[in-house]
Amino acid sequence: CSSLGALEVYVVCMILSIVQLDAIAQQIVGEISHGLCDTVGAVAEAHFAELVDPPTCLTLSAGIRPPYFLLTLATLVGIPAGLAVASRLDESALEMPP
Repeated sequence: CSSLGALEVYVVCMILSIVQLDAIAQQIVGEISHGLCDTVGAVAEAHFAELVDPPTCLTLSAGIRPPYFLLTLATLVGIPAGLAVASRLDESALEMPP
């Protein structure tokens, strides 16, 4: 009904992926390396403990850039606007004579 329908799904998916990105990546690397990450972590702790707290085999950090808030705002405005337009169209379609 509305082209903004996919935008809200995109916004929610992006926020959820940012929250889960690091945990999923560490799990994948842990399964692929078969314990190699423990060895890398021990070496990193022995040599770089003062630089990295705690040393890990893989750490990803993700964040939301300022333009993303504009997209979120457009989504929050677009959803009610799209619903209002769809409701008006339904009402006018019912009022038209056959």
